Amino acid sequence: MKCIYAIFTVSIFLLFFDSAKAQNRYFEWMNPKTHSRDRIDVDSKTYFREEQAGIWNVIGTFTIDSNVIEDLPQKFSSQFFYSSKLDSILFTVAGTGKVYQFDQAKKLLTRLDKTYSKGYNFNAPQFVRNDTLYNFGGYGFWSYSRVLTYYDQTNQEWQNIRTENFGPESFSEGYQGYAKQNDTFYSGASEIELGLKKFNRVISDRLYAFDFKSLKWTELGEINSLLPFKSVRIVYWDGAHFIQMLPDKMYIIDPIKNEVSVVANPKYFHLKSFYTVGDSIFSYWENQKTQVKLSKKALLKEAKYIGKFYDDVNYTLYGYLVAGLSLIGLGAVAYFRFKKPQQHSATIVKNGHHFGLLEHMLLKKLIEAEAGEQAAKFISVLQINEILKLETKTPENQRRIRTKFLNNLNMKLLLYFQVHDAIERFQFEEDKRLTLYRLKDEVKQALITLL
Repeated sequence: MKCIYAIFTVSIFLLFFDSAKAQNRYFEWMNPKTHSRDRIDVDSKTYFREEQAGIWNVIGTFTIDSNVIEDLPQKFSSQFFYSSKLDSILFTVAGTGKVYQFDQAKKLLTRLDKTYSKGYNFNAPQFVRNDTLYNFGGYGFWSYSRVLTYYDQTNQEWQNIRTENFGPESFSEGYQGYAKQNDTFYSGASEIELGLKKFNRVISDRLYAFDFKSLKWTELGEINSLLPFKSVRIVYWDGAHFIQMLPDKMYIIDPIKNEVSVVANPKYFHLKSFYTVGDSIFSYWENQKTQVKLSKKALLKEAKYIGKFYDDVNYTLYGYLVAGLSLIGLGAVAYFRFKKPQQHSATIVKNGHHFGLLEHMLLKKLIEAEAGEQAAKFISVLQINEILKLETKTPENQRRIRTKFLNNLNMKLLLYFQVHDAIERFQFEEDKRLTLYRLKDEVKQALITLL
């Protein structure tokens, strides 16, 4: 399923989700003044307004600028966004970089962007922040993207956001939402690996927060396992809360307060069509002829707190030291209890730094890559799998073992050199489907001397 998102920013909750979808040759949005849906058909140049659920009336015509129809798909999914200028509505077309604007006063539809790229950002969370349109990640060409971009209105192009560190591996479904209250984007329960024919897709159990002031990601912790985030993938974000719907209950999740509340037996929403206007949450069922309207205040009043959204993670050096020492202690106990005469159990000690043979081999490989030609200053997932002898394991087990090994090694490097994520993961610019690894400069020289 594909999640898309929409936002209101002035006296309207920020709005994300599939509610703004259109599957024909028209753009559609929720009118905050009339609390009804409006629609403009690009072929007939007709302006419609919904009188009641599923019944549309013609309210006039509109003008289309000459560059709008050019390269517009025969059928498309669109999202709508209001900025502080409520007379203008922005639209984007899924899987493209196209940005359109409809001036309600002039009844004029124009195309704003000059981009040509397409196919990379299906299912991407999009939202408005300070009158700027943002796009986080997306899916395309059988891979996920973790690239963060914003629409530059001056140059009429999408620009990359240079962040301080990496965050989640993707932004696919799950909990995705921008909170204006603390200027933070939340991302959790993303699909991080595609399911193969024999294996299920892999869904992250982690929640991250991106702070726009510092341009830095923080891993907040592990999502409450009682939440059905692996089975119920459609989640609605209204600008302040995530809403997750089951047939007999509604989860209302506050990521800022780290709280989960439940409304028992609510009037059931259809999660593919959501809009928020003021205190009202609208939902249209798939037949588009059934509308549900609920009061957000009433839902919050009825909801009962049941626990935390996520378990906190301590990112202080002390926390790392405690965790590292615990892992080393447990590892030592397990080693002496279950050790086998295998070559990879050997430990290499230099100047008080302890590295297992496999760790030593991987670090040497990374250093050799850094010292090589410009085109090879990294190592690939396949190279790591070869070092760890994972070729015969399933893709899911490969990922699990590889991730655990790299996390433990990065923790050790943090203890020795006080550098977070010394082995960093990134995507190859020339082919974003490839995941690569390299050493940070802060540890590279020390390891060259040490190893």
